[in-house]
Amino acid sequence: RMDEIIKISRPGKDERRKMLLKGFSERFTKRKSSFYERAKEMVRQRHLCYHLSVEEKFNISRAVHNISETMTEGCSGRELRTILQGIACAVYSTEKCTLSNEIWNIESSKLCQQMKIKWKLTDRNGLSQMTRLS
Repeated sequence: RMDEIIKISRPGKDERRKMLLKGFSERFTKRKSSFYERAKEMVRQRHLCYHLSVEEKFNISRAVHNISETMTEGCSGRELRTILQGIACAVYSTEKCTLSNEIWNIESSKLCQQMKIKWKLTDRNGLSQMTRLS
């Protein structure tokens, strides 16, 4: 990737928090909507992307703060979007299509762990450990 070749620094805590909040607001909403309302929105927007609902007791700012402070250190903007997309996919697979604290905690932990495993297998310049050994 070009940003790794020219050594652009990774986003800091505040930048990661802002990126996660923006990405969150693009995918999720606190308002309740029925299946009919979501389908109508999809037709109106002419694509399959619509806002998924969030449980009332879900604290967005605390959830984003926790993940941006500890779990996403070293992530690029693309990787942050990948994490949010993975969480959205997990929400789509639930019966209610509603984000809960449980889904957020499980999926964000799992996706961040997968990201760190990927980092261990490849360095930031894209060379795998297998390539360097041979």
